[in-house]
Amino acid sequence: MSFNEKGELGYWDEVVPCYTIFHDADKTFTDIWSEYNADFDVFYKTVSEDMQKYKDITGVIKARPGQPKNFCSVSCLPWLSFTSFAQDTYTESSFLFPLIKFGKYFEENGKILLPVSVFVSHAVADGYHTCKLINDIQEIARSF
Repeated sequence: MSFNEKGELGYWDEVVPCYTIFHDADKTFTDIWSEYNADFDVFYKTVSEDMQKYKDITGVIKARPGQPKNFCSVSCLPWLSFTSFAQDTYTESSFLFPLIKFGKYFEENGKILLPVSVFVSHAVADGYHTCKLINDIQEIARSF
């Protein structure tokens, strides 16, 4: 998922989410991140508190300093329901983490559905790994 200081490819046992806060007043975003916790209730509380703490910081890209190297980008497009979404980058990049996007939820046949899009670098993940990630997300959603 990333390279170390020697340029060796490796992966993290845990990652922290990096996500954006939207500022409606000027239609800008700022990035923040939250510490991961395996206990979902603790993790959810941490994310909620971080969003509250950093919500009014504008004019900078990174509202929360000290983002660790083991981050994974999570993005939400609450204005858009989609069945497919791509935001591919075709430049050389060492960015190897998946980029997960959620869209605007909608109801269909009595079920609430939430669009999910996953972008991965084929240099480090293939269809099997991407399907595993999506299936894990789906299983977590079903548990609620």
